[in-house]
Amino acid sequence: SFASESSYGGSFVTDDDLSSVLKYYQEVLTKLGWESQVHEAAQDNYVFEIKNELYRGEVIVNIAGDREKTAITIAVAAR
Repeated sequence: SFASESSYGGSFVTDDDLSSVLKYYQEVLTKLGWESQVHEAAQDNYVFEIKNELYRGEVIVNIAGDREKTAITIAVAAR
């Protein structure tokens, strides 16, 4: 993970399957006050473009290198 005065983010791996992670982010981002649009960037690779009043960024969800786990990368910066 990283953080600075105007940006932050991190990368994570979970045992949850890709569809469960996608569903989670589709449900929770709005509840947390983020506007979001998701698109499939490549097979098994999805990008949520997110923004709120203070920040703009991305949540990237894809199959991890082992093809069994799901990788999540979050990066946001001040608007």
